Amino acid sequence: MNWICDTCGERITDPQQGWVEWIQVGTGRNPRVRDMRLVHHITASPRQPEGRCQFNSQQEKAKDGGFIGDRSLRDYIGPDGLMSLLEHLADPTFKDIDIQEFIKRIHVPGYDLAKGYFNEALGEQIIELNREPGFYTQREIQAVLDHYDLG
Repeated sequence: MNWICDTCGERITDPQQGWVEWIQVGTGRNPRVRDMRLVHHITASPRQPEGRCQFNSQQEKAKDGGFIGDRSLRDYIGPDGLMSLLEHLADPTFKDIDIQEFIKRIHVPGYDLAKGYFNEALGEQIIELNREPGFYTQREIQAVLDHYDLG
Protein backbone atom coordinates (compact mmCIF):
# COMPACT_ATOMS: atom_id res chain seq x y z
CA MET A 1 0.00 0.00 0.00
CA ASN A 2 0.93 3.61 -0.48
CA TRP A 3 -0.10 6.68 1.47
CA ILE A 4 0.24 10.42 0.90
CA CYS A 5 2.22 12.62 3.30
CA ASP A 6 0.07 15.44 4.66
CA THR A 7 3.05 17.80 4.69
CA CYS A 8 4.90 17.33 1.39
CA GLY A 9 2.26 15.50 -0.68
CA GLU A 10 4.73 12.79 -1.71
CA ARG A 11 4.07 9.07 -1.39
CA ILE A 12 4.91 7.01 1.64
CA THR A 13 5.68 3.64 0.10
CA ASP A 14 6.58 1.63 3.19
CA PRO A 15 4.98 1.72 6.65
CA GLN A 16 8.45 2.19 8.15
CA GLN A 17 8.64 5.54 6.34
CA GLY A 18 5.36 6.77 7.84
CA TRP A 19 4.55 8.51 11.07
CA VAL A 20 1.18 9.45 12.58
CA GLU A 21 1.34 12.53 14.77
CA TRP A 22 -0.94 14.99 16.51
CA ILE A 23 -0.75 17.88 18.92
CA GLN A 24 -2.22 17.54 22.40
CA VAL A 25 -3.23 20.78 24.02
CA GLY A 26 -4.02 21.06 27.70
CA THR A 27 -3.84 18.54 30.49
CA GLY A 28 -6.03 17.53 33.37
CA ARG A 29 -9.78 17.73 32.83
CA ASN A 30 -9.99 19.21 29.34
CA PRO A 31 -7.17 18.03 27.09
CA ARG A 32 -7.84 17.94 23.37
CA VAL A 33 -6.05 16.79 20.26
CA ARG A 34 -5.64 18.86 17.12
CA ASP A 35 -3.95 18.45 13.74
CA MET A 36 -3.63 14.67 13.51
CA ARG A 37 -1.79 13.80 10.33
CA LEU A 38 0.13 11.16 8.43
CA VAL A 39 3.64 12.23 7.42
CA HIS A 40 7.07 10.93 6.49
CA HIS A 41 9.23 9.96 9.43
CA ILE A 42 12.14 12.37 9.74
CA THR A 43 14.57 9.75 8.38
CA ALA A 44 12.44 9.23 5.23
CA SER A 45 11.42 12.83 4.56
CA PRO A 46 12.05 14.08 1.01
CA ARG A 47 12.69 17.47 2.62
CA GLN A 48 15.97 16.27 4.20
CA PRO A 49 18.55 17.54 4.89
CA GLU A 50 17.14 21.11 5.08
CA GLY A 51 13.70 20.31 6.43
CA ARG A 52 11.31 17.64 7.51
CA CYS A 53 7.69 16.61 7.30
CA GLN A 54 7.10 16.10 11.01
CA PHE A 55 5.93 18.79 13.42
CA ASN A 56 8.47 21.09 15.05
CA SER A 57 7.94 20.70 18.80
CA GLN A 58 9.21 24.19 19.64
CA GLN A 59 6.81 25.83 17.17
CA GLU A 60 3.85 23.84 18.44
CA LYS A 61 4.62 24.61 22.08
CA ALA A 62 4.93 28.33 21.28
CA LYS A 63 1.64 28.29 19.35
CA ASP A 64 -0.64 27.12 22.17
CA GLY A 65 1.40 25.08 24.62
CA GLY A 66 0.77 21.93 22.62
CA PHE A 67 3.02 18.93 22.65
CA ILE A 68 3.46 16.23 20.04
CA GLY A 69 1.92 12.81 20.35
CA ASP A 70 3.05 10.33 17.76
CA ARG A 71 3.37 6.71 16.73
CA SER A 72 4.80 4.85 13.80
CA LEU A 73 2.46 4.16 10.90
CA ARG A 74 3.33 0.48 11.51
CA ASP A 75 1.43 0.73 14.81
CA TYR A 76 -1.76 1.50 12.87
CA ILE A 77 -1.51 -1.27 10.27
CA GLY A 78 -3.44 -4.55 10.51
CA PRO A 79 -6.07 -5.60 13.07
CA ASP A 80 -4.18 -4.23 16.07
CA GLY A 81 -3.65 -0.94 14.27
CA LEU A 82 -7.33 -0.74 13.43
CA MET A 83 -8.11 -1.35 17.10
CA SER A 84 -5.77 1.54 18.03
CA LEU A 85 -7.64 3.85 15.68
CA LEU A 86 -10.97 2.68 17.08
CA GLU A 87 -9.60 3.42 20.54
CA HIS A 88 -8.87 7.00 19.41
CA LEU A 89 -12.41 7.18 18.04
CA ALA A 90 -13.76 6.37 21.51
CA ASP A 91 -11.38 8.77 23.29
CA PRO A 92 -13.00 12.19 23.93
CA THR A 93 -9.56 13.81 23.69
CA PHE A 94 -9.67 13.00 19.95
CA LYS A 95 -13.24 14.31 19.47
CA ASP A 96 -12.15 17.02 17.00
CA ILE A 97 -10.26 14.53 14.79
CA ASP A 98 -11.87 12.67 11.89
CA ILE A 99 -10.72 9.19 12.91
CA GLN A 100 -13.03 7.60 10.31
CA GLU A 101 -10.97 9.33 7.63
CA PHE A 102 -7.75 7.96 9.13
CA ILE A 103 -9.22 4.47 9.15
CA LYS A 104 -10.05 4.79 5.46
CA ARG A 105 -6.66 6.30 4.63
CA ILE A 106 -4.65 3.65 6.42
CA HIS A 107 -6.79 0.53 5.93
CA VAL A 108 -8.61 0.86 2.60
CA PRO A 109 -6.25 0.02 -0.28
CA GLY A 110 -5.81 2.91 -2.71
CA TYR A 111 -8.08 5.29 -0.80
CA ASP A 112 -5.34 7.69 0.29
CA LEU A 113 -3.94 7.96 -3.24
CA ALA A 114 -7.39 8.53 -4.77
CA LYS A 115 -8.99 10.75 -2.13
CA GLY A 116 -7.96 14.02 -3.74
CA TYR A 117 -9.59 13.02 -7.04
CA PHE A 118 -13.03 11.77 -6.01
CA ASN A 119 -14.90 15.03 -6.64
CA GLU A 120 -13.28 15.45 -10.03
CA ALA A 121 -14.02 11.82 -10.92
CA LEU A 122 -17.66 12.31 -9.92
CA GLY A 123 -17.86 15.46 -12.07
CA GLU A 124 -16.33 13.64 -15.04
CA GLN A 125 -18.63 10.67 -14.39
CA ILE A 126 -15.68 8.31 -13.98
CA ILE A 127 -17.55 7.07 -10.92
CA GLU A 128 -21.05 7.73 -9.67
CA LEU A 129 -22.19 8.28 -6.14
CA ASN A 130 -24.35 5.35 -5.07
CA ARG A 131 -23.78 5.75 -1.33
CA GLU A 132 -22.92 8.41 1.21
CA PRO A 133 -20.17 10.80 0.07
CA GLY A 134 -16.72 9.72 1.22
CA PHE A 135 -17.47 5.98 1.20
CA TYR A 136 -16.13 4.41 -1.99
CA THR A 137 -15.88 0.80 -3.07
CA GLN A 138 -12.67 -0.82 -4.24
CA ARG A 139 -14.07 -0.78 -7.79
CA GLU A 140 -14.63 3.00 -7.59
CA ILE A 141 -11.22 3.62 -6.03
CA GLN A 142 -9.55 1.52 -8.71
CA ALA A 143 -11.42 3.44 -11.45
CA VAL A 144 -10.04 6.71 -10.04
CA LEU A 145 -6.52 5.30 -9.73
CA ASP A 146 -6.65 4.00 -13.31
CA HIS A 147 -8.21 7.11 -14.88
CA TYR A 148 -5.76 9.53 -13.27
CA ASP A 149 -2.81 7.14 -13.59
CA LEU A 150 -2.18 7.09 -9.85
CA GLY A 151 -1.34 3.40 -9.47
